[in-house]
Amino acid sequence: MAVAVVQPPVVATKPTTNDENHVSVQKTVTHLGQENLVSIWGWNRAVPTSMERCIDEMIGERTRTKPMAPAVCAWDGDLTYLELDQLAGQIANRLVSLGIGPEAIIPLCFEKSRWMTVAMLAVIKAGAGFVALDPAQPERRLVDVVKQVNATVLLSSLKHEALGARLVDTVVSVSLDCPNVEPITLTTPLRARPSSVLYVVFTSGSTGVPKGVVIEHRNVASAIYHQVDRLGITADSRFYDFASYSYDVSISNALAILITGGCICTPSEQDRLDNIAGSIRSLRANSTALTPSVARLLVPNTVPEVRSIMLVGEPVRADDISRWKGRAHVICRYGVSESPAASTIYDSSTSFDQRPSIGTAAGLVTWVVNPNDHNLLSPLGAVGELLLEGPSLSRGYLNDPEKTAATFIQNPEWLLCGAPGQPGRHGRLYTTGDLVRYANNGALTFVGRKDNQVKIRGQRVELGDIEHHIQECLGDDGAQVVVELVMLPGPIPKATLVAFVKQGGFQQANDVPGTV
Repeated sequence: MAVAVVQPPVVATKPTTNDENHVSVQKTVTHLGQENLVSIWGWNRAVPTSMERCIDEMIGERTRTKPMAPAVCAWDGDLTYLELDQLAGQIANRLVSLGIGPEAIIPLCFEKSRWMTVAMLAVIKAGAGFVALDPAQPERRLVDVVKQVNATVLLSSLKHEALGARLVDTVVSVSLDCPNVEPITLTTPLRARPSSVLYVVFTSGSTGVPKGVVIEHRNVASAIYHQVDRLGITADSRFYDFASYSYDVSISNALAILITGGCICTPSEQDRLDNIAGSIRSLRANSTALTPSVARLLVPNTVPEVRSIMLVGEPVRADDISRWKGRAHVICRYGVSESPAASTIYDSSTSFDQRPSIGTAAGLVTWVVNPNDHNLLSPLGAVGELLLEGPSLSRGYLNDPEKTAATFIQNPEWLLCGAPGQPGRHGRLYTTGDLVRYANNGALTFVGRKDNQVKIRGQRVELGDIEHHIQECLGDDGAQVVVELVMLPGPIPKATLVAFVKQGGFQQANDVPGTV
């Protein structure tokens, strides 16, 4: 059973006296100008309320109120909310019989299928958390992930049962034909708490080892409560589940749909890659979330039922929005793995810019600080690092308290001091590493990164991670490797990772191992 590192509560610093606070506020006013400071604090005066709830309870409410409504419509079969609940309950019983409970983390190994949704809810019902594996990723990476969460039990589809058996000792296959899902009479499982781990999502690490972000029930409950209306998710939503399961957007989307009473529309892996428009039509999906580069592959009049599109994971161009005008509502959604769902939202129905912004805060408050000093706020219009504050911030990084403490900072001076007419407060903030600037209306424009991290196909990648693995493949300590993101020219420019290798011990180009 994996025990995730608990993030300590916000540490209260020594209270400042009125005189000290006045001096600090005056320093900030001098640095920013009073008008800037008052505007920034006006947007961020109150932190959204934390929803101290468990996700299985919230989904259970939908099951009780609309048991026969469609919960999953997939290429391999449909499930009502009642059927989903019953199947997940059976598998949850099986997990509990294996000793699974709160703070355990169960890997899920599935191709696109209705059974992934069943498995996800089963783990939640058992009181545990899950980590979604992408079977298409190198097995070595999957081994790293399973090792980090200390898993001994894994849920898989029948297709990936053999892969699961190479990763853990006990594999529970999830299928109607599998005897493992027969009901088991047990005592009531240990209940998860709002502070319990819900899922872990792994992102690229600069040392070549993936890092796990621990998301709690209350993080997702808070995010969905504060964001669902702005995201346009309702009980009538039939959401096309395009994203890979290892991508956190897929998880937060699925949970948001189930909590609001909508339907998850799941294509096959082949259709997801080769027949997006056709599978959207066959599943009768009316909403989805896509990277702009994938959305550009769709011709709007070929998917007439789509009424809402969220653009995620990549910079958005004006024509990404205008091409859907009169056909679908377009929402631009910026987010980070360390906070589920969205962090900021830009609604194209309320405004339209030639260079779309990433919008305004959603269920969080946003601060822009000096990229070299988190204790200095940046003036309006100046480029700075984006910091996030609010109840959806994750617990931190799995088994890595040092990384957590360095990335989730507490009580910067300007937060404690407040502004003229606005009292300060204690707080915990996530340093995103993203460079942004504030507009005069509080909207944010994305500028770039302050480190060596890039986004490609909607997923954050540390260039150092790629360089590390290429270096290992080369087996040459003298080789120098630099990886960069370049845009290949064409009618639709394509982002591509390119490795530049200076050979050390290799004398000829054909000496380089073919596996590189």
